[in-house]
Amino acid sequence: MIGERVGGFVILGLLGRGATGTVWLAEDEAGDGDRPARRVALKVLTGPVAEHSDALARFRREVDALSRLRHPRVVAAVDAPGEHEGRLFLPIEYVPGRSLAELVRERGPLPPRAATRVLGDVLDGLAAAHAAGMVHRDLKPSNVLVDRDGRARITDLGLVRLLDATATGPTRAGDVLGTPAFMAPEQARGEVDVGPAADLYAVGGLAFWALAGRSPFRGGDALALLRQHIEDAPPELGSLVAGVSAELSEWVRRALAKAPADRFADAEAMGAALGRIEADLPEDEAAAETEVRRRLTEPPAEQPLPTVERPPTPAPGRPRRAGLLGPLVTVVAIPMIGIFALTFRGTGPATPSEMPPPVEIELDGGEVVAGALIGIADGIARVRLPDGEVRSVRLDRAVELRHPLAGTGGG
Repeated sequence: MIGERVGGFVILGLLGRGATGTVWLAEDEAGDGDRPARRVALKVLTGPVAEHSDALARFRREVDALSRLRHPRVVAAVDAPGEHEGRLFLPIEYVPGRSLAELVRERGPLPPRAATRVLGDVLDGLAAAHAAGMVHRDLKPSNVLVDRDGRARITDLGLVRLLDATATGPTRAGDVLGTPAFMAPEQARGEVDVGPAADLYAVGGLAFWALAGRSPFRGGDALALLRQHIEDAPPELGSLVAGVSAELSEWVRRALAKAPADRFADAEAMGAALGRIEADLPEDEAAAETEVRRRLTEPPAEQPLPTVERPPTPAPGRPRRAGLLGPLVTVVAIPMIGIFALTFRGTGPATPSEMPPPVEIELDGGEVVAGALIGIADGIARVRLPDGEVRSVRLDRAVELRHPLAGTGGG
């Protein structure tokens, strides 16, 4: 994989995996000329297009959304999509730094001033998306990238819903699209006409994650999380985190209101209210913000960016290499009936088989670990990733386990 050509790009390393694709660090081969090479994030579907009808629809929605939206707080496409050995790919901006999920998981919750800056950037991006007639519908910590200056950008528009009257999409009554830990009540109920207020609810969830290192609701399986979003009041953020003002806690409480009408009027109003709270934060928070920026500039603890030599141009007629990854069927829409989830409890070791079952484990920050389940022991799942690496996942941080071959229909 490292050094392989995909379209006009050379693969340098792995950046991450999601439910429908893999993201690679790549370099533009056009850099050999007068212009320096560009580094991009290359999103590649995880299996042949013919086996990914849902993934293909999600990919096309993201391409369509990025063609309509240009904003500094939204990660942009840098080139047209393409196809490589039966797999679609999309080159987007590479943002050096961390996702909000990784940043909090690796370094701990953010100081209030740094958190409000990140949340303000997210709201700026949402305001532009909503003005362009789009609802993100899957806003979560892993879809917020924080660069080395501490500024945030929204990414992954694969579940975006277009609000114009002619737009069509995969949503049907009873389908639940999104990530259970950060899903608005109207999404959890499977309502079709989910509007911008659902994204504002998700920002309240992002605030919990950034300031407390957790989502508003947790525990149980995905269906239990959906019920909590619909029925339960979230905990008071100020009672969980020292140093969070009453005003900031109230701002989060309003964002997480059950009824869309009880939330902020729109992303601009929500951002303006947050700006007034940020202006009243103690001045010594500036030092904490500087510390967060320092952490962001440190090299990642894992997967340092490699330097590779470009492979020679293949001779005419030379057989093409195998594709990036083998096929993996994933679940994108989770119907209310027939949802496949597992509550994690203390389990004994699983006996590995010659063909380990494929699984997807969704962590509390929205990251998805997908691969073959080797075994579970002492609350740790060992998963073999598609590139052969074995990753250990703490199940007390898992939100949901999905079997990639589970059906998505009701019954």
